[in-house]
Amino acid sequence: MKYSIFLILFLVITVSTKNHPSSTNHSNHIHWIEFDQLASKIQQETRPVFISIYSEGCGWCKAMDKMAFKHPDIIRYINKHFYAIKWNSSTKYDVQLNGQTYQYTSERLFAAHNLTKFLVTNNGGGYIHYPAVAFLDEHFNRIEAYTGYKDAQKLDYLLRFINEKHYLTKSLSQFKTEYQSPIPPDVYSN
Repeated sequence: MKYSIFLILFLVITVSTKNHPSSTNHSNHIHWIEFDQLASKIQQETRPVFISIYSEGCGWCKAMDKMAFKHPDIIRYINKHFYAIKWNSSTKYDVQLNGQTYQYTSERLFAAHNLTKFLVTNNGGGYIHYPAVAFLDEHFNRIEAYTGYKDAQKLDYLLRFINEKHYLTKSLSQFKTEYQSPIPPDVYSN
């Protein structure tokens, strides 16, 4: 009798957990890929590209890894709508993108991969601030980049702004007045 009750209880819990929205084949981490995988992935399914740009000694980059990139809503949204790349700005190997070869360069006051310069500053002048996130369209054209720490709420705004193509018709600040993120700000937000 006790065995039957235990078995029934186990089956009820198993079935209800299996049908719970948080358990429907979603990973608990972002599916990061490399640049050399991007072309074949886009041929299979077109999606925009999300790139997290960091440097080794960046404390705020590590904070984003621990906070924003671990938030279940952010993980689900990125995995569903983007190809995600984690890019170390000190990477030394060449990267081919849209027929252009990007290489690492070491200048006197500024050492970073030329791909980082393209993604963050669109090859313009100025310094690169970390962390940064950049977006490419399905044809590998640069859409936009945003620098500085982003908590899950701020990242949610950016992801939806880009994926839903609001950037074509309005500014990010306009979009923020129209969309209310369900994600609360974290303790590091200002």
